[in-house]
Amino acid sequence: MQDMKEKKETTNSMESLRKLLIEEEGDTQLDVVTKAVFKEVSIIFMKYFAVNWIFSGKLVHKTAHLKFRFKMLRRIKNPEYFTYLKTLPKSA
Repeated sequence: MQDMKEKKETTNSMESLRKLLIEEEGDTQLDVVTKAVFKEVSIIFMKYFAVNWIFSGKLVHKTAHLKFRFKMLRRIKNPEYFTYLKTLPKSA
């Protein structure tokens, strides 16, 4: 928990979030286990708790967050494709 609390403070971009999900060559055994646990917890949160969190929070654009939830879930499951979240153009 302490390790993730420290990493949370420096996670401020898609790249830094991606680094929390992908195992790298120089990672220690603790890092590998921490990343695996973080990935599983993230999947559980996105599947079962994110909708309640979105609607009970002070977010303004709730429907946009719901749409991005699915993209985030796919990228968490496949972090090698986790580069950015592109928005779709509005249809006329």
